[in-house]
Amino acid sequence: MTDIGDSSGVSVVGYNALDDTPWYSSQEEVDGCKYVGNVLIECLDKKKTDIKLKEGTTMIGDLAFEGTKIYSLDFAKGIKIIGYRAFENCSNLSFAVIPDGVEYLGYDVFSSCKNLREIYVPESVERVQVEVFGNGIFDNYKNIAVPNHLSGMFIYNGKARIKYY
Repeated sequence: MTDIGDSSGVSVVGYNALDDTPWYSSQEEVDGCKYVGNVLIECLDKKKTDIKLKEGTTMIGDLAFEGTKIYSLDFAKGIKIIGYRAFENCSNLSFAVIPDGVEYLGYDVFSSCKNLREIYVPESVERVQVEVFGNGIFDNYKNIAVPNHLSGMFIYNGKARIKYY
């Protein structure tokens, strides 16, 4: 595949959907991250620790930061969606403040982030997938702050206490 037309209106791109195509290779790269339109689909530099998303980014794709050394992420204004397992196995990540404006968190966003201790979810988050914070291996969490309107959802299967506000 060499062309799919105008990608500026792309809102979702599935994991590995277009890998190994000339079209994928030609997509924009900013600060070590690959983008399709305003969707960050992959962090190419797995050793990078600090990342600033390009202005206008609306989605962090599925498994986008999987296995990176990231410990700090400067979210761009306008992020609406964080895909499933976006930060899987990011062992340097110790806290996550999801910015206001994010509306959706995919399944297992922080899967296998063994050093993650604190998570803050803003009131703008309207939908989350089951076990958005993992399946019980993160019992070192010290603070998980989640808005009250998400209190009836099965978002974590572990021993850590969730603080609803």
